[in-house]
This record gives sequence, C-alpha cells and structure tokens, in this order.
Amino acid sequence: MKKKIVGILLMTLLIATITLPTVSAQPHIDQFQDICDETYFIFDYHWQEFVPDMRILEKVDVKVCHWFSGSPDMKMTIEQPFGTVLSTKEVSTVFIPEGTAGWVTFDVPNIPLTPGTKYYIRITAPSGSEYGWCAGYGDPYPKGDSSMLPDCDDFCFKTWCYKGKTRSSVNIDNEWSNPLFQWFFQQHPQIFPILRLIIQRLGLQ
Repeated sequence: MKKKIVGILLMTLLIATITLPTVSAQPHIDQFQDICDETYFIFDYHWQEFVPDMRILEKVDVKVCHWFSGSPDMKMTIEQPFGTVLSTKEVSTVFIPEGTAGWVTFDVPNIPLTPGTKYYIRITAPSGSEYGWCAGYGDPYPKGDSSMLPDCDDFCFKTWCYKGKTRSSVNIDNEWSNPLFQWFFQQHPQIFPILRLIIQRLGLQ
C-alpha cells in the first residue's frame, strides 16, 4: 500500500511538471508588410521573403482574394531554402474574400525559426484557380524580396510567432522548494535523483 501511494505521488508530481505554463501563451506579430497598392494575379505561385526575430512560427496571415468561387484550395508553404518545404497548409476558397482582398490566416504546423535567416512564404494557385495577392509598390519590406523581382514590390503578410520555447524549462530545485515537496523528498530521498533524471531525459531541464 505504501509503495502504491509513493507511486501515485510520483506520477502526480511528474504530470504537474510536464504541464507547466508555456513561456509565451499567445503568439505575437513578428514580421509584417501591410501596404496594399496592387493585387497581383497568381499564375502559378508567388513568394515573399521574411527574416524572423522570434524563434517559433505559429501562423501566417496574407492579404489575398479570389475572382472565381469554384477555385481549388489555396496552398501555402514555408520554405528554407527556397524549394525545401518546412511547413504547409491549405485553405478552402470559401474562406478567401471574393473580389476585394482581405486578410486570411494559414494556421501552418509550428516550426522552429532561426532569427536573422531568410525564409519564404510561398502561395500556390492550382490550375483552374483565380487568386490574387496584395503587394506594396517599391520596397516596403526592406528585409526581404519577393517573386515580383526586379520591381521588388513586397506582398502583404504577417508572421505570428512565439518568443521562446513552447514549453517552459523546469528547475526542480526552484519549483519544488515548497514545504510539501521538501517533506516528501526527505521521506523518500531515493526518488529525487530518479525524477530529476526523468525530467532531463524529457528535455524539460
């Protein structure tokens, strides 16, 4: 019975540790270009470079429209280098504004980013579609180019990122310094090093 109680306490402590709050509960806008002077037709695909300051990409907004409600789904890929797909997402035409461009969110699978490195947002328009992507004249986003070279117009986009790791790192010496945990580990000193090893193996410390 005593061993069973110890086991339950051990699992409770482990679960509580794994489910600690995240470093950044909500994503923030990292990079963006929101000037729209022209909406360019996407014949096959267009791309826009961005250079992140944050480390985890959560989603991307682009200002797009469609002129044919029967168009196939629009596809976004995040690539680095160009042609190497890191994350991908498709959005149905029913969620894309018709006639006049508007912001559409692509909730791409999260990927780690290296600040200062160029990444590519690539929008693909399948055969039979009529899509457009808003862009600003000149060079409104000086940190990156677009497929509109040599004109250097930049497409409208927003990258939403987390500032740090999606899961908090854990210092068990600090987190478990309250009297209850201290009493428990005094009664069962052999458990503390085992639990520390488990946490390190899980990459939480």
